[in-house]
Amino acid sequence: MKKIGITGNIACGKSTAYEIIKSEDFSIIDCDDIVKKLYSGADFIFETAKIFPQIITDNKINLKILSELIFSDKDFKSAYENFIFPKVREKIIEFFKENLIKSQPTDVTLNSFQGLENKHYTFVVVPLLFEAGYENLFDKIIFISSNENIRKERLIARNSRLSNIADKVINSQIPEEEKIKKSDYVIKNNGTLEEFKNAVEKLINDIIM
Repeated sequence: MKKIGITGNIACGKSTAYEIIKSEDFSIIDCDDIVKKLYSGADFIFETAKIFPQIITDNKINLKILSELIFSDKDFKSAYENFIFPKVREKIIEFFKENLIKSQPTDVTLNSFQGLENKHYTFVVVPLLFEAGYENLFDKIIFISSNENIRKERLIARNSRLSNIADKVINSQIPEEEKIKKSDYVIKNNGTLEEFKNAVEKLINDIIM
């Protein structure tokens, strides 16, 4: 089973790539969904409350406070990442183990990509793949690149409350140039949705050939 990571800086088009790949019946998971499930768990909230009580409101993770602290307090950001990254890593490994069983020869599922067995390829969308040090989890890494001004427009369009700190949010991540050097493939997403869809499908097809 080939394990492929998909990453890119904020608002580059990772969620769109996820939907494109998922539509072809590949095994794929988004780390944003992993985090959402963690945040809804009672055990996680209890543990978080002991370490970071300032982000708990009415026995829930207060995402607004959490976001503000991450982008304004470097010490908090570092401490929280050291807390959350290992937990997400464990869930990714669990996902791989589950799909390793599904990828056995007795389970053959065909898709439109040259009629190959899509269960032999597993994809994980990881927004902070390099920041978290997850490189060794994957056989190949795809980086989605998009111009900063375009990403800023997308970010504000989907979350207007970030308009005042959009630059800070974008600059909080490792620059694209550094991440591209560490990636195996790059997809550019500066044009239309159709162009991006075609680029994603072409690359996936090339990978599994």
